[in-house]
Amino acid sequence: LNDRPYDKIRIYSNVNLALILTSADGWQVMGYLKNVFNTTAITGAFLNSDDTALSTNIFTTDPRLFGVRLTKNW
Repeated sequence: LNDRPYDKIRIYSNVNLALILTSADGWQVMGYLKNVFNTTAITGAFLNSDDTALSTNIFTTDPRLFGVRLTKNW
């Protein structure tokens, strides 16, 4: 199967969620979840030179990440 290009990237999906609650006195709380399904997908690749045995570097999606942000507007 050498006729397939080595740098062809497969399709992938990524789901991110955010919930923002805002109060009348300027407070805001945001909760977020990135990469909900913790999918690891190759997003890019490049072939190194022959002095590194033509190895390939790849870039992947970030793992699941969640957090909370608190903001006060004056």
